[in-house]
Amino acid sequence: NRVPLMPRIDGANYRDITGRGKPIALAALAPTEPGEHITQTAANKAFMAAMRAAARATDDVLAFGYLDGQEWQQYVETYGGKGSLPVLLVVDGPTEAFATGPRDPEQIPAFVSAVADGRVSLSRSWSTVLLRVTEDYGVYAGFGALALVVLFCAFIIASDPPPPP
Repeated sequence: NRVPLMPRIDGANYRDITGRGKPIALAALAPTEPGEHITQTAANKAFMAAMRAAARATDDVLAFGYLDGQEWQQYVETYGGKGSLPVLLVVDGPTEAFATGPRDPEQIPAFVSAVADGRVSLSRSWSTVLLRVTEDYGVYAGFGALALVVLFCAFIIASDPPPPP
């Protein structure tokens, strides 16, 4: 049961593809006109051609796929893809470590090769972690911080020595 070289990533197959034990190189593609297939715009077509070439050379080390950058906007921005589309993102699903790649299709093969060889490392940014936590668990984090402040104040008050007689 083999996965295609460059499958379209969606909610149904994301976990299967990112959980295969290797990072995934994702082409976050630019939006299209209604009725137009996402891989057929001029910018996206050139980007996909470069991604397929890189995939053929390194698919033993990296998984590959593409997604609609507008549909997955929050995901793309979380992993450093702010700005214009298309953009290349390399994400390790289990650890959420990532690297943001080039927007120029001519630079894709060299960048993917560098990731595959370990010359470009994936990392987790604290700002990304903080962003994810506050978006996903902001209310809990706020109440937790408030509880810590209350406990600290209670400890300080309780540990004050009694006034001398």
